[in-house]
Amino acid sequence: MLVAMGSINEMQDKKRLIEMYMAVSSGIMYELKSRQLDKYFEAGAAILRDKQLRPQEKKDLLAIFEDNTISFTPKSELDKLRVLIIYLLFVNDIDQSEF
Repeated sequence: MLVAMGSINEMQDKKRLIEMYMAVSSGIMYELKSRQLDKYFEAGAAILRDKQLRPQEKKDLLAIFEDNTISFTPKSELDKLRVLIIYLLFVNDIDQSEF
């Protein structure tokens, strides 16, 4: 009986720990989705990988900058700025008429 009581307490502690990790991961997933960080990551990875953007990737990048569905917060503006800086630093064939 005592072993079972100790086991219940141990399981409850494990459950609380799992719930805490789930809450943290849910918060992270919410931020990733609301700021659409996957799109920024894909654009940045393409820039770093190829040192240039293919026409479709360039179109996707411009769509990210023009997208008004992304929550307009200082964080989202920093995300856009970060990708723009990566683009300006690593792309060799920048056409000034694009900006």
